[in-house]
Amino acid sequence: MDQYRYALRQVAAPAGQPITVDVARRNSSIDGDEHDATFAELIQEATQFLEAQADVSLLPASWELTADCFPTTKWLYLPRWPLQTVTAINYRAGDQVATVDLATLSIRRDDEGPGRIAIADWDGWPDTDSTPDAVQITFSSGFAAGEIPGTWLRMVKGLVGFWFLHPELMATKAIHDLPVGLQAFLSAAATADVFDDFDEIW
Repeated sequence: MDQYRYALRQVAAPAGQPITVDVARRNSSIDGDEHDATFAELIQEATQFLEAQADVSLLPASWELTADCFPTTKWLYLPRWPLQTVTAINYRAGDQVATVDLATLSIRRDDEGPGRIAIADWDGWPDTDSTPDAVQITFSSGFAAGEIPGTWLRMVKGLVGFWFLHPELMATKAIHDLPVGLQAFLSAAATADVFDDFDEIW
């Protein structure tokens, strides 16, 4: 998506982290607890990094997307996955705030990429005023507790262990500094192509 035509902010953060400090410690073959504060920080940093790189929510979180208008297409991909629920769609029209009836919404969920929403029967989106906050969509995304895919958990553990051994690389968090396997995984998981055509559909 074009960063100048939409904004995304987290309105409710996840509770907890994908892995525990104990798991991170064992994965790095550390017996004592003298590095626990470091591991706690690394888990948070690794989780945020992986989520940002792949637009994924490893744990449930709520988001608000604000856009200039509805897309010209009859569908809309939401930029954090896996999509769980859409809780509100509000828009400005004629200087009034109106609401899309969620009962008329069709939702396609995907555990491996962005969810897609549309008005049932492919009815078009309503017209809106021309304003930076014309459309506001509130939704939740994330894997349920205990259901994070093992591959993602391994990536979190691997990145925590890698940064524990190479703390100097955390300053830049450059993709090319990561282990080849992690680079390949992130490349395959990235969803940037879905949003490359933002200007064409909005």
